[in-house]
Amino acid sequence: MATVSRAKTDINEETLKAAFSKCTQQYDDKYGAGIFNKNVTLTQDETKEINKLLEKAKKAHELLKSQESLFSKFEKILDQRRAKLGTLNENRYILDDSKAMDVTKELVGVIPAIRVPTRVKHIYAWGNVIDSVREELNDYEKGLAKGRLAKPFGKEIKELYRFVNETGK
Repeated sequence: MATVSRAKTDINEETLKAAFSKCTQQYDDKYGAGIFNKNVTLTQDETKEINKLLEKAKKAHELLKSQESLFSKFEKILDQRRAKLGTLNENRYILDDSKAMDVTKELVGVIPAIRVPTRVKHIYAWGNVIDSVREELNDYEKGLAKGRLAKPFGKEIKELYRFVNETGK
């Protein structure tokens, strides 16, 4: 796995903090929480910085995937599982095992699961965060996020920023 190093990025941290704050703060209106297009509106600069963050996170994630020899085996098994069962509750059936040395198939009751080393599960989880932020931002930019809670999105922005800094990308 890649060595973790802290690096400065060309992402405007203050702009991301402003977006995070808008999304996660408590509001004194009838909603109480941040709701997209009600009391939370992102500026063009904020969406631009979030897009930059996503690009950097995607590159860092691709690098981690390429450096983890078991990840391609995991993806192959995961694709087979998805073809049969779809993605509903998928995360529950990817079993994190710190002692695992390989990716293996097994059953949880009658449901197929995949046992993976912790490092593989972490790479998988970061991919889910990246996808979630990208989908929410795309929906926001298309006007489809109206009425959705902004707090989970804000928290994921913060996590992605930490991920990018820790991977040094």
